[in-house]
Amino acid sequence: MRGKVTVVVVLIGSVLFYAWGFWFLYIQASPDLRFNLNRQAVPTALDDVKLLPAQVGDFKLTTGPTQTGPGLTAGYAPADGTPFRFSVTPFVDHQSAMAILNSASNGCKTTPHAEAKIPYVYYECQGKQGFTWINDRYRFDAETSDLELALRFVNTYPY
Repeated sequence: MRGKVTVVVVLIGSVLFYAWGFWFLYIQASPDLRFNLNRQAVPTALDDVKLLPAQVGDFKLTTGPTQTGPGLTAGYAPADGTPFRFSVTPFVDHQSAMAILNSASNGCKTTPHAEAKIPYVYYECQGKQGFTWINDRYRFDAETSDLELALRFVNTYPY
């Protein structure tokens, strides 16, 4: 009798472990919840161009930085060459940057997190996904057609 109980307990435990493993490996949180909030503060003496470094993790600068109105825009790509747009816009202060956060992706499906430590918005628009976030007086915007690529970039970027 003890042997049968042991076998049943081991089988039930195995099924439960398999179900948990499947959930852990294959069911991912929504993209907006995978945004990394642990970011460095932007140094006050940092030149705006240095906010667009030549390399961020395995992403290399492919175009730019170019002046676009008050901000700068650059193109990045990983080793596979998938294009990626990244821009940095300075504002007078944090409140000015926050005021523009919710209008960062007009006409797109947005998921705002304005109450977060680093306020951000995840958006989906016409086959593209992206993140817009505020750090100090800067608005950062990253957009691409590959969601996992966007997450990898924004979670590697230090600011």
